[in-house]
Amino acid sequence: MWFKSIQPYRFDKPFEYTPESLAESLAKSLFTQCTAYAMSSMGWFPPLGDPDAPLVHAAGHYMIIALKVQDKILPASVVKEQLDERCHALLAQGSAAPKGKQKQRLKEEIYNALLPKALTKSTIIHGIIDTKGEWLWVNASSPSKAEMFLSSLREVLGSLPVIKPEVSAPSATMTSWLRRGYIPDDLVIEDMCVMIDPSVEGGTIRCRRQDLQSKNIQSFLRDGCEINQMALTWRDQVSFVLCHDFTFKSMRFLDAVKEVVDDIQAETPEQQFDADFVIMTETLHAMMGFVVGLFVDSGGMTTSTAGSATESEKSAQKAASEVHEAGAPSNGLAGHVELQDHN
Repeated sequence: MWFKSIQPYRFDKPFEYTPESLAESLAKSLFTQCTAYAMSSMGWFPPLGDPDAPLVHAAGHYMIIALKVQDKILPASVVKEQLDERCHALLAQGSAAPKGKQKQRLKEEIYNALLPKALTKSTIIHGIIDTKGEWLWVNASSPSKAEMFLSSLREVLGSLPVIKPEVSAPSATMTSWLRRGYIPDDLVIEDMCVMIDPSVEGGTIRCRRQDLQSKNIQSFLRDGCEINQMALTWRDQVSFVLCHDFTFKSMRFLDAVKEVVDDIQAETPEQQFDADFVIMTETLHAMMGFVVGLFVDSGGMTTSTAGSATESEKSAQKAASEVHEAGAPSNGLAGHVELQDHN
């Protein structure tokens, strides 16, 4: 459940669904297994992974939902191999080799015969709705998967008023950080980046295990290269790669966060999921507010997002008492809040 990628979206008007009303809408399109002759199936599935669990898991002003996608695995090479064997068999029997429409019909027969026997692969795409911060975070590594999630949600809700965050060009900002040797407070620039050379079509430079403030990197920047992706760490809690389109990938929640999770003595998988969910969402809420504030001009969202960490800490303190009442240590989530406050 811990997110590894985020495609972030902003609600441009309040999301007014409650967990109950949202679940009722999702129930219109529940996930069902692929039928024998269907290549894929898609629908809403309980985020806890238990088919009998609720379709919406909520804590505070956060809700998590899950879209399950199941695809049949039937490689074209397998169909081609069977088709070649059938063609050779016909030739051995003295028949003419099928061509054109006849060969296409034979290929379709083979495809339909193999489809019910094909293996299936399932993927679950999680999304978190932050009603207070007006965020929708989709745990998807590609825009196409995120759009699949959004389209499915829009279909059951009737409308989904979300937009990409309005931020200044991340590539230009990250490039400026390295050129000026500037590192924003609470951020660490790690040892990986991807640079684009606009003077060369398809020109890409991938740097790993490199000091990004070294002379070698600076020479690329002086030659006009721009940062397309860069590895960062926020407050020793989350590491991630920030991309040019303001998406996050290769996310890892670090020891400072995981130690808080380990301190919580959950008695059931449901309690553990709830504790993980509370800690992850409060961390993401504060991190996202901070990062957005770095890419917004003065007079934009900077003031409101700069205060989001404080609001997140208040929410975390309230959530800490709720987790404690469920059996977790009283200082578990509070410790998480202290880790977020380095001022």
